[in-house]
Amino acid sequence: MKYQNTNKNFNDFSLGNKRQLFFQFVQWAKHPELEAVEGGWVYKKQFYPDYLTVGGASFAIFHLALRYLKGKGIDHGCGYWPLPGSIPVDIQGHGAENKLVNIPDKSLDYVFSSHFLEHVEDWIAYLLKWNSVLKPQGKLFLYLPHPDCELWHRGAPMIGEGHRWIPKPEIVIRAMEETGFKLLLKSMEPDGMQSFHLLAEKEKNVPSEKILAFRLHTLGKIKPQNKQSVYLSNLEEAFSGAFVDFMGIINAFASKYGFRQFTNWSKIWEYPWFWFNGLQYLDLTKIRLLDLGSELSPMAWFLASLGAQVTLVEANNQWIATWEKVRKDTGLSVDWKITHDECLPFPDKSFDVVTSFSVIEHQNNKSLAIAEVARVLKPGGMFAISFDICEPNMGMTFPAWNGEALTMNKFEELVWENPIFNTGGKKPKWNVNDCIEFIKWHLQSAPYHNYVVGAAILRKAV
Repeated sequence: MKYQNTNKNFNDFSLGNKRQLFFQFVQWAKHPELEAVEGGWVYKKQFYPDYLTVGGASFAIFHLALRYLKGKGIDHGCGYWPLPGSIPVDIQGHGAENKLVNIPDKSLDYVFSSHFLEHVEDWIAYLLKWNSVLKPQGKLFLYLPHPDCELWHRGAPMIGEGHRWIPKPEIVIRAMEETGFKLLLKSMEPDGMQSFHLLAEKEKNVPSEKILAFRLHTLGKIKPQNKQSVYLSNLEEAFSGAFVDFMGIINAFASKYGFRQFTNWSKIWEYPWFWFNGLQYLDLTKIRLLDLGSELSPMAWFLASLGAQVTLVEANNQWIATWEKVRKDTGLSVDWKITHDECLPFPDKSFDVVTSFSVIEHQNNKSLAIAEVARVLKPGGMFAISFDICEPNMGMTFPAWNGEALTMNKFEELVWENPIFNTGGKKPKWNVNDCIEFIKWHLQSAPYHNYVVGAAILRKAV
């Protein structure tokens, strides 16, 4: 593809749709959290000048960027204000004709990007792509909103959900270093545009395996946790950017080693939920993890690939041939035990984490199953459990051949109120309003999926 450099005139300044901007200002003036004052706005008792709200923040940094950026390069996410001399790349404005995916590897001398990364959740993927299109020693110049400027935080009146995360200089610097860049210049404090800039040089190409864990940890840092550690499946959450990105990584791992892949089943919510609400905060290199009902689930093996020492438990040996092959091919620290009932063949206080992904409904002696988990967990250890929920009075059904699903009350009695777990004496606040939409979607994968799924993360009392 031949790129169209439509950016010919530094003075070609445009505010885009001025009429739309006018009506936007009118709406802001009516917002209860904003106060329009002479020359700007007051938000959370802090004054912000008008020029922060009309776009074109990159103009404040062009003079510095142009000292370092020479040759052929792009301005990614430029909107209506591309860096002079660059090839504009965006979905709108001057760069609408150009796409990042069409740029050949090692073809650019620089990449400039201003106020773009905060709009995407998996921003690490863009750092990797920029690394690939840059020549050796090619330059990357980033200009981002400073975290001290609350006016640009996600959820603020002028931003809404437009910003997906809050860039912090130290996190972005680490990300650049992890993705093959050497930092050359940095500003840690906010400038007049309430922004900060970073300049780096491509130092090396980075294999995808090396940055996998870092991408996940970074995704986790920008995805807010639920306010409680038990929750029902939520369709909006399942299809959020961070959850979808996480499942893309899991399914790629599963495909590589012959494990199950999930695209239309409740696991697309369960696995990311556990990651973002607990597993991501663990130093997996120091964790001994027990996974119940493992069969061909990719999750336990994936955690092993991030450093965990994993033990699988199953009721029959039909999966052992696959397990042996994957362990031989990967060298991961994974072993297994076959047990035919709920009794676990391990000493007391053996594991830091126990995971049970939709297993409890298939266990006959549920009380014994929970007691055994509590026994083998170390004090303070984590129990991550997902479970099928069937509430007949809400029109839900569960096939008898598939075991026995829990009700919300039964889960509370069996697990949540069990004194072995530290739940602070608080009753769960079940998000039952999400059930109807989830069941409609769940039934598309199988006609008997007329139920919902719950998930919980608990800690064994010390």
